[in-house]
Amino acid sequence: MKKVIYSVVLIICLCFTLFGCGSKQDDAAANEESSIQSRISDAEESENQTETPDMDTFGILISLPENANWITEVEYSFADENNLTITYHDSIADSDCTLLVAKNEDINLPSNEYDETLHESWEGKTVSDQLITVKVQHKKDDEKAVLATWEYNEYRFAIMGEDQNDSDSIPKAALSIIYELD
Repeated sequence: MKKVIYSVVLIICLCFTLFGCGSKQDDAAANEESSIQSRISDAEESENQTETPDMDTFGILISLPENANWITEVEYSFADENNLTITYHDSIADSDCTLLVAKNEDINLPSNEYDETLHESWEGKTVSDQLITVKVQHKKDDEKAVLATWEYNEYRFAIMGEDQNDSDSIPKAALSIIYELD
């Protein structure tokens, strides 16, 4: 009888030892997998930080329309801490566009003559319901070149491009940006 009890206790101890080690191995594998995932996540995060500038230092988040059939090839660059340039391709207008954003200063725009008979005003509201007016101008003798400008708090915005296919695409991009301002 003692041998049976001893055998049962031995089997129970052996089971705990084996299952305990197996559990530790599973934990070790899970920890290793978690560590790998963390390193991958950190690498992706640092890669994204080099592609997109830190908007916190600029003080405002600029959101272009997220429609991949409309806005593509987006690139961000800072001239300095107060001037942001975003270049992108507007697939609807079939134009490479430049969005300039200046904080607490004027935007240096090329000196072009614009046809006053083609001036337009578009309006949009921010997240906080602030009404913003976008002034849209078409270059004189070349109705395809478009300049859309507006102001929001201490920021000045300008989108420059050419509307090859759709004369409303650039102002609509401006309104989309305005709708996301908070």
